Amino acid sequence: MLLRLKLEKINGIVQYKLTQENTNTFDLQIVKGQNFDEAKREEFENMLREILGRDTLIRVNMVGEISRENSGKIRPIVSKVPVKFRGK
Repeated sequence: MLLRLKLEKINGIVQYKLTQENTNTFDLQIVKGQNFDEAKREEFENMLREILGRDTLIRVNMVGEISRENSGKIRPIVSKVPVKFRGK
């Protein structure tokens, strides 16, 4: 939740989708807004590295739109990493 709140405050980015591919690799899709420039992309990426770790690989892609889920919603943060629960 903290990550989402921080990222949504960056002016110049209309939408984003952050997909965790594995424990240290993320794909970031950005839909640029009117005030977007390279500094905004770097700010976004630096904020992610601050939260996720400096050694995290972040692949940034500029897109015209972000695809919706079957429900019609856009999920801004998605993880493809299986969750392991520890039993008692």
